[in-house]
Amino acid sequence: MSSEHFPSFSGRSITIKRKAKFATKTQTSNSGRELRTSWQSRPKYEYQITFDVLITGLDGKTQPQTLNSFYIRMRGSWDTFYFTDPLDGQIRTCRFLEDGLEIERMSLYHWKTGGIKLIEVF
Repeated sequence: MSSEHFPSFSGRSITIKRKAKFATKTQTSNSGRELRTSWQSRPKYEYQITFDVLITGLDGKTQPQTLNSFYIRMRGSWDTFYFTDPLDGQIRTCRFLEDGLEIERMSLYHWKTGGIKLIEVF
């Protein structure tokens, strides 16, 4: 497990969607009656993050490079990292859900990403 935190790009146009997921087993009898069992005492969260604008700074350091370098250090979905949930301020251990990162250049100094998906791990 990595001790790194997901990079923060304050002041940028960011959309974050959070979905709470539970693991529930449903067993249906021949009569149609259902028996349900919950396998988790609390939800596991899944996040989708979209950066509408990432910029290239005058100092030569770029936010797209920072995000890409972080993704490479995590080896895609292989390693875990810390992510601060903007809804409740809790720091959660997460990993990337997919082994692909898309960053699109909009103009000389402006970039955007597709939906970056993270999933909490216990």
